[in-house]
Amino acid sequence: LEELTAEEYEAAQLIDDDIEGSKAERMLRMWINSLQIEDAFVVDLYEDLRDGVILLKVIHRIDDTLVNWKTVRLVCKNVFDRNGNCDQVIDCTKKMNIKLIGAGAADIRDGNKKLVTTIVWELMQFHYLKIIGSKTEKDLVNWVNESIPDAGIADFKDAKFGDGTLLIKLCGTIEPR
Repeated sequence: LEELTAEEYEAAQLIDDDIEGSKAERMLRMWINSLQIEDAFVVDLYEDLRDGVILLKVIHRIDDTLVNWKTVRLVCKNVFDRNGNCDQVIDCTKKMNIKLIGAGAADIRDGNKKLVTTIVWELMQFHYLKIIGSKTEKDLVNWVNESIPDAGIADFKDAKFGDGTLLIKLCGTIEPR
């Protein structure tokens, strides 16, 4: 990569809209927003998910057969409406065979940072595995080595991933721009 000019460096700082949030929270928030779901833009991961509606929309995007929209309260007027939505989120994750040890509907409703992060992380992982298909890690390592002739990695813990260069080369094989 080329060095940034002073103007580019200043412009890049304006992009950093998450000085206070954690990297994990930002990544999960950006993943949800990248799904481009109507009326589901997340600014605060923990507050915006408390009524369960956005999580149900995310689940619907991943598998449109799971959410029973007849029982979802799109506008929650009280804690009972939020509870019903959050209960359905947990039910849907069970149908997806996602194991959420120690996490439940009340954690979503209450905005428990650790457990909401866990739930969204598991949904993201499920989504990506669905996209990848039944590929094993070995299959993916072989694909990286075939895509980038000088990669020569044995697994995803390889130090060659440390500086990001290999990942950039891999992205370049997928999308040259």
